[in-house]
Amino acid sequence: MNNHLTLGKRIILTCLTTSLFGLLLIWEHLHGGVESHYLLHNPDLPSISNWWGLLNIPLVTWISLWLIQKRFEKVEESSIPGMTRQVIIRFSAALLFGISMSLLFVFGQENAMLWMMLGAIVLSFFLPLYLPENILGFILGMVVTFGATIPLILAAILLIIFVIAYVLIRRAILGILRLLTGK
Repeated sequence: MNNHLTLGKRIILTCLTTSLFGLLLIWEHLHGGVESHYLLHNPDLPSISNWWGLLNIPLVTWISLWLIQKRFEKVEESSIPGMTRQVIIRFSAALLFGISMSLLFVFGQENAMLWMMLGAIVLSFFLPLYLPENILGFILGMVVTFGATIPLILAAILLIIFVIAYVLIRRAILGILRLLTGK
């Protein structure tokens, strides 16, 4: 059995993300109070406190790492280094995507954010963007600007879209093409 992402490593990484989020909360508390974020950035809708991140961040991190470990267990030991590299690259790309989305929001570029989201949806037909490392990186990339809950809600919606695009629609199209070409 493969234990590449051991229980100890998952605990350490979960504690690390939770601690970093805790530091953000301390900083917010010392600089005017812990922020709350409105759904759809509309004050008429309910606000969600960043305090919820103390529950969301460790939970999302733990589940993501557990799912990644389950994938590691299904491959041969010789494939682990390549798979580890892919997980790190996917996580980093999603983290940068989340940070970019946050920066665009901060600088008032909502239209560019929408184009990035549409680009991600198109890309999801070709790449498995629904993988846990992508979702975790995306959420963590947006945490400073949007708190933990709003990125989690957005990631859940995107996860559904990505699974439909990659797993259902893509496979259906490829299956039809195989039938038509006889391969």
